[in-house]
Amino acid sequence: MLQLTSFGRRFCMASNKVLKVALGKSEVDEQAEGLHRLSEHVSGNVGLFFTSLPRGEVRQLFSTFQVLAHVKRPLWR
Repeated sequence: MLQLTSFGRRFCMASNKVLKVALGKSEVDEQAEGLHRLSEHVSGNVGLFFTSLPRGEVRQLFSTFQVLAHVKRPLWR
């Protein structure tokens, strides 16, 4: 599981099976009340973002995010 923590924010990425186990598959094994209900929605490419920031700041954070692509050098040089 990959966790990136910065300034009160935590972003978790892992395989779907690991995320479901971490959240809890039922009320019996959940880590916090009601958390097991999230595991039903874990499918495809997903990550979890936990924060205490207001919704507007979170939307702005993700709308301004850019992935920096690095140019790969050819192997035949």
